[in-house]
Amino acid sequence: MTTPLSTDTKTDYENFSVTCPSCKFWNIFNRVTDLKTTTLITFREVMCEECKTIFAINGDNASEKWSYLLFECYDYLQSKRYMQCVLNTAQALEAFFYLAIKKKLLFDPRINQVIGNSEFNELSKKLYENIENNTCPDLYKIFKRLYYETINLDTKEKIIDVIKNIKKLGKDFDETITHVWKLRCRVGRKEAYRPTKEEAEKCIAFARKAIMKFAIDFKISTPIQFWPQGSLK
Repeated sequence: MTTPLSTDTKTDYENFSVTCPSCKFWNIFNRVTDLKTTTLITFREVMCEECKTIFAINGDNASEKWSYLLFECYDYLQSKRYMQCVLNTAQALEAFFYLAIKKKLLFDPRINQVIGNSEFNELSKKLYENIENNTCPDLYKIFKRLYYETINLDTKEKIIDVIKNIKKLGKDFDETITHVWKLRCRVGRKEAYRPTKEEAEKCIAFARKAIMKFAIDFKISTPIQFWPQGSLK
């Protein structure tokens, strides 16, 4: 007997939501808790949470993390969740700048055989440790230094040195994205500020314009060889 397939699906970074083909119940499956995977779902059997029918799901969306986070904001706008819009916007910017930094310091050198696989893995951990607590403005300043200045990365030793001292690249003051970060701090910290629709829309428009420009200008994306097999980026 063929497993029925749900054709009514909605995917986002955290969840895979579908209509049960049997009872029409709207199921929300959390990728980590319910499906226990972050891999791209091309075919998967699940059980309806209402009628317990087994059915299949597919048609997942393969996008960069920043893309998921940014474009989810439009759903939040529609449901008037403006606080979440601001938080997602700042997180999308952080995810994008982190990806850009990894491209410059890890992906490109690995593709060009400046570093090997073991060094790539080791330096990936070191890079994350060194910028784990950096804010969105810090990451932007590091991004700007790496992409707009001439920083020599043609040897393994030079890459290691930049990663070791990467916090120094983010010290210069820059107002470019400070307004987004300040609003994010007001919303996400003790003030629990409730932004207006106009403030949320302004943040989304700014982030979308900035990310799209940088992504196109510098060809920033996760190279296919660095995708875990079948995984979301």
